[in-house]
This record gives sequence, structure tokens and C-alpha cells, in this order.
Amino acid sequence: MEAEAISDQLLDGGHEDSQAFVDVRSAFRLPKQTDEQMAGRRAAIQAAWLNASLVPLTNAERCARVLELGAQARYFAY
Repeated sequence: MEAEAISDQLLDGGHEDSQAFVDVRSAFRLPKQTDEQMAGRRAAIQAAWLNASLVPLTNAERCARVLELGAQARYFAY
């Protein structure tokens, strides 16, 4: 059933969201003594922030689908 699948995806999404911010923290902890290290750190931070913003967006899209399913269920309940 679609609702069950979305429920599982949202649970996984919560774990993905937590991991995304662990990745952001890890990127900020990268060394920055040399220009090469600073460039790598900067790239890692940008990639981590991008992922950290996309994960909640995906979860929000899933939540929107749950609302759609709820509206459909309400319609069929009457």
C-alpha cells in the first residue's frame, strides 16, 4: 500500500536527515592548513549543505503526498 511505503520512507528520511547534519559537522572539521585542504574542505562543506537541504525537501514532498492520500481517504469515507 502506498501509505505504508511512504511511512517507511519518512522513517528512513528522518535517519537520512540526521546523517546529513553529521556530514555537515564532519566537513567543517576537515583540516584547513593548506590551500589544497581549504579547497577540499570548502567543496565538502558545500556538498554536505546541499545534501542537508535536499533531504528535508524530499521528506516534505513525501508529507505532501500523505496529505493527498488523507484527503482521498476522507472523500471515500463519506
